[in-house]
Amino acid sequence: MECYGIDGRSITLAEAAKTSMFTSERQWVDVLLACAKAISQIHTKGYIHCDLKGDNIVINKVDKGFYPIVIDFGKMQKACEAKIKKLSTVEQEKYNKYHKHIAPEVVQGTHPPAKASDIYAFGLVISLICFYHKIENLRLIAVTCINGTPERRHTIDQIIDQLQSL
Repeated sequence: MECYGIDGRSITLAEAAKTSMFTSERQWVDVLLACAKAISQIHTKGYIHCDLKGDNIVINKVDKGFYPIVIDFGKMQKACEAKIKKLSTVEQEKYNKYHKHIAPEVVQGTHPPAKASDIYAFGLVISLICFYHKIENLRLIAVTCINGTPERRHTIDQIIDQLQSL
Protein backbone atom coordinates (compact mmCIF):
# COMPACT_ATOMS: atom_id res chain seq x y z
CA MET A 1 0.00 0.00 0.00
CA GLU A 2 1.39 3.38 -0.98
CA CYS A 3 1.83 6.01 1.68
CA TYR A 4 0.94 9.52 0.58
CA GLY A 5 2.58 12.48 2.21
CA ILE A 6 5.70 14.57 2.51
CA ASP A 7 8.95 13.18 3.89
CA GLY A 8 7.17 10.16 5.38
CA ARG A 9 4.53 12.27 7.11
CA SER A 10 0.89 12.42 6.13
CA ILE A 11 -0.29 16.03 5.74
CA THR A 12 -3.96 16.71 5.16
CA LEU A 13 -5.32 19.66 3.28
CA ALA A 14 -6.83 20.88 6.56
CA GLU A 15 -3.36 20.90 8.13
CA ALA A 16 -1.80 22.54 5.08
CA ALA A 17 -4.42 25.31 5.18
CA LYS A 18 -3.27 26.27 8.67
CA THR A 19 0.34 26.70 7.55
CA SER A 20 2.31 28.61 4.95
CA MET A 21 2.98 25.42 2.99
CA PHE A 22 1.46 27.07 -0.10
CA THR A 23 2.32 30.72 -0.27
CA SER A 24 0.51 31.86 -3.39
CA GLU A 25 -3.05 31.92 -4.66
CA ARG A 26 -1.85 30.01 -7.74
CA GLN A 27 -0.64 27.07 -5.60
CA TRP A 28 -3.98 26.87 -3.79
CA VAL A 29 -5.89 27.11 -7.06
CA ASP A 30 -3.81 24.28 -8.54
CA VAL A 31 -4.41 22.06 -5.50
CA LEU A 32 -8.15 22.76 -5.52
CA LEU A 33 -8.34 22.23 -9.27
CA ALA A 34 -6.76 18.79 -8.87
CA CYS A 35 -9.27 18.03 -6.08
CA ALA A 36 -12.16 19.18 -8.27
CA LYS A 37 -10.97 16.94 -11.10
CA ALA A 38 -10.82 13.97 -8.70
CA ILE A 39 -14.36 14.72 -7.53
CA SER A 40 -15.46 14.98 -11.16
CA GLN A 41 -13.99 11.54 -11.83
CA ILE A 42 -15.91 10.09 -8.87
CA HIS A 43 -19.14 11.71 -10.08
CA THR A 44 -18.58 10.68 -13.70
CA LYS A 45 -18.33 7.05 -12.58
CA GLY A 46 -21.77 7.41 -10.92
CA TYR A 47 -20.61 7.65 -7.31
CA ILE A 48 -20.68 10.23 -4.54
CA HIS A 49 -17.94 10.42 -1.93
CA CYS A 50 -20.23 11.38 0.99
CA ASP A 51 -17.34 12.34 3.29
CA LEU A 52 -15.35 15.09 1.59
CA LYS A 53 -13.49 17.27 4.07
CA GLY A 54 -10.05 18.73 4.59
CA ASP A 55 -8.97 15.72 6.62
CA ASN A 56 -9.86 13.37 3.75
CA ILE A 57 -7.54 15.04 1.28
CA VAL A 58 -3.84 14.27 1.72
CA ILE A 59 -1.08 16.34 0.13
CA ASN A 60 1.49 14.21 -1.68
CA LYS A 61 4.85 15.48 -2.86
CA VAL A 62 6.26 14.10 -6.07
CA ASP A 63 9.58 15.55 -7.15
CA LYS A 64 9.06 19.29 -6.66
CA GLY A 65 5.29 19.29 -7.04
CA PHE A 66 2.46 18.89 -4.55
CA TYR A 67 -0.60 16.85 -5.42
CA PRO A 68 -3.78 16.31 -3.43
CA ILE A 69 -5.11 12.78 -3.01
CA VAL A 70 -8.75 12.26 -2.05
CA ILE A 71 -8.95 9.44 0.52
CA ASP A 72 -11.45 7.62 2.74
CA PHE A 73 -14.00 6.11 0.42
CA GLY A 74 -15.70 4.20 3.25
CA LYS A 75 -18.97 6.15 2.94
CA MET A 76 -18.97 6.34 -0.86
CA GLN A 77 -22.10 5.11 -2.56
CA LYS A 78 -23.65 4.87 -5.99
CA ALA A 79 -25.51 8.09 -6.66
CA CYS A 80 -28.50 6.20 -8.05
CA GLU A 81 -28.81 4.13 -4.86
CA ALA A 82 -28.56 6.95 -2.31
CA LYS A 83 -31.49 7.14 0.07
CA ILE A 84 -32.92 9.82 2.31
CA LYS A 85 -31.89 9.24 5.89
CA LYS A 86 -34.26 10.33 8.64
CA LEU A 87 -32.39 11.55 11.71
CA SER A 88 -33.92 12.45 15.03
CA THR A 89 -33.59 16.01 16.25
CA VAL A 90 -30.81 14.92 18.61
CA GLU A 91 -28.96 13.17 15.78
CA GLN A 92 -29.35 16.25 13.55
CA GLU A 93 -27.87 18.44 16.27
CA LYS A 94 -24.94 16.02 16.61
CA TYR A 95 -24.33 16.08 12.85
CA ASN A 96 -24.57 19.87 12.74
CA LYS A 97 -22.00 20.10 15.55
CA TYR A 98 -19.50 17.36 14.67
CA HIS A 99 -20.05 16.68 10.96
CA LYS A 100 -20.42 20.16 9.46
CA HIS A 101 -19.28 18.92 6.07
CA ILE A 102 -22.49 16.96 5.61
CA ALA A 103 -24.88 19.07 3.53
CA PRO A 104 -27.84 20.49 5.46
CA GLU A 105 -30.44 18.84 3.21
CA VAL A 106 -28.91 15.43 3.95
CA VAL A 107 -28.91 16.06 7.71
CA GLN A 108 -32.48 17.40 7.62
CA GLY A 109 -33.64 14.38 5.61
CA THR A 110 -35.11 16.37 2.74
CA HIS A 111 -32.72 14.97 0.11
CA PRO A 112 -30.54 11.88 -0.23
CA PRO A 113 -26.78 12.33 -0.54
CA ALA A 114 -26.03 13.52 -4.07
CA LYS A 115 -23.41 15.21 -6.21
CA ALA A 116 -24.71 18.51 -4.81
CA SER A 117 -23.94 17.37 -1.26
CA ASP A 118 -20.36 16.55 -2.30
CA ILE A 119 -20.20 20.06 -3.81
CA TYR A 120 -21.37 21.54 -0.51
CA ALA A 121 -18.60 19.68 1.33
CA PHE A 122 -16.01 20.80 -1.24
CA GLY A 123 -17.20 24.38 -0.74
CA LEU A 124 -16.41 24.04 2.96
CA VAL A 125 -12.91 22.81 2.08
CA ILE A 126 -12.42 25.91 -0.07
CA SER A 127 -13.83 28.06 2.75
CA LEU A 128 -11.30 26.57 5.16
CA ILE A 129 -8.46 27.66 2.91
CA CYS A 130 -10.01 31.14 2.60
CA PHE A 131 -10.33 31.42 6.38
CA TYR A 132 -6.57 31.14 6.77
CA HIS A 133 -5.41 32.72 3.50
CA LYS A 134 -8.04 35.34 2.61
CA ILE A 135 -8.17 34.58 -1.12
CA GLU A 136 -11.18 36.46 -2.47
CA ASN A 137 -11.38 34.60 -5.81
CA LEU A 138 -11.64 31.30 -3.96
CA ARG A 139 -14.15 32.69 -1.48
CA LEU A 140 -16.45 33.59 -4.36
CA ILE A 141 -16.27 30.02 -5.65
CA ALA A 142 -16.92 28.63 -2.17
CA VAL A 143 -20.11 30.70 -1.95
CA THR A 144 -21.44 29.03 -5.11
CA CYS A 145 -20.82 25.63 -3.50
CA ILE A 146 -22.43 26.15 -0.11
CA ASN A 147 -25.72 27.60 -1.29
CA GLY A 148 -28.49 26.37 1.01
CA THR A 149 -30.51 25.15 -1.97
CA PRO A 150 -28.80 22.12 -3.55
CA GLU A 151 -30.24 22.83 -7.01
CA ARG A 152 -28.57 26.27 -6.98
CA ARG A 153 -25.08 24.97 -6.26
CA HIS A 154 -22.65 24.95 -9.11
CA THR A 155 -21.76 21.62 -10.67
CA ILE A 156 -18.27 20.24 -10.41
CA ASP A 157 -17.71 21.12 -14.09
CA GLN A 158 -18.66 24.75 -13.40
CA ILE A 159 -16.26 24.81 -10.44
CA ILE A 160 -13.48 23.37 -12.59
CA ASP A 161 -14.14 26.09 -15.18
CA GLN A 162 -14.06 28.77 -12.47
CA LEU A 163 -10.78 27.47 -11.05
CA GLN A 164 -9.21 27.20 -14.51
CA SER A 165 -10.14 30.81 -15.24
CA LEU A 166 -8.16 32.10 -12.23
